[in-house]
Amino acid sequence: MRDAPLGMEYRAIIEEEAKKAGIRVYYHDRGAQWGRSDLGRKRVFIPTPKRFSSFFTGLHEIGHIMSNHHSWDGKPEYLWEYEAFSWASNFCRRRGVEVPQRTVEYERSLIAEKVRAAVNGGSRMINRTVVSFIMEGDGEADPDIAFVKTNLSDKTREPFSIMKALRSSKLGAE
Repeated sequence: MRDAPLGMEYRAIIEEEAKKAGIRVYYHDRGAQWGRSDLGRKRVFIPTPKRFSSFFTGLHEIGHIMSNHHSWDGKPEYLWEYEAFSWASNFCRRRGVEVPQRTVEYERSLIAEKVRAAVNGGSRMINRTVVSFIMEGDGEADPDIAFVKTNLSDKTREPFSIMKALRSSKLGAE
């Protein structure tokens, strides 16, 4: 892997990819990890990419559109976040840009939070690939990852599984 691109190169990469997909890009300075996608209008509102974290946030938001996410698609929010993360990670890998482990862990934590909310909201199906991704995280450092590790399993034959979560009386209390 090569060293990550810098400032203006980040911006050029994002704009090139957005242009290929017909996505309009709007920049803000609200923080490196705040981004939004306007899925229907193919627009992203992303931080000005000055460092890798803001660059990756921009790619993540483009990833929502490239993954064809729509409010009516029926996918749970955690799956949207995982798919956008995967798209952005794969984009970097294809470009030879290493994704720092801290970025992976940040995304893993956010996705785990969305999974926990889905389970606590009554979801009976959690994508096994997403659960496996979360299981690779540090449950000691993050309570949402710990929740997934304690209550879900990625080791069943079914495509989706919630194991202990359905039997656990403390599920709603956490």
